[in-house]
Amino acid sequence: MTKKTQLDLFEIDFDQPTETLARWWNTWNFWNWPEDLLHLKPPEWEEMPHRDRESDFDKYTFVWSAMCFIQDKIGWKECMRYHHIHNLNKTNTEFEKWCVERGVLK
Repeated sequence: MTKKTQLDLFEIDFDQPTETLARWWNTWNFWNWPEDLLHLKPPEWEEMPHRDRESDFDKYTFVWSAMCFIQDKIGWKECMRYHHIHNLNKTNTEFEKWCVERGVLK
């Protein structure tokens, strides 16, 4: 049996609230797997390297298309909002100030 090298986008219901999509994006960005998508987690996930430029079997390649789809759908700003609020313990106001300081629009 051949290993899957990419997450099949057709297996994911992307019709989710923005915060859910941002949480998925954030979870993958830290090389973890979203608990509500465990049914799609490859059995080899924990052993996969984060990035292997000489192979197409790594975590980066596996989730990259899903992360791009999410980012295109909700915007980089929403992905970063989730990160700032849930990982950095910033308020929404502090996040918006950070965006203004850096010229982040969407």
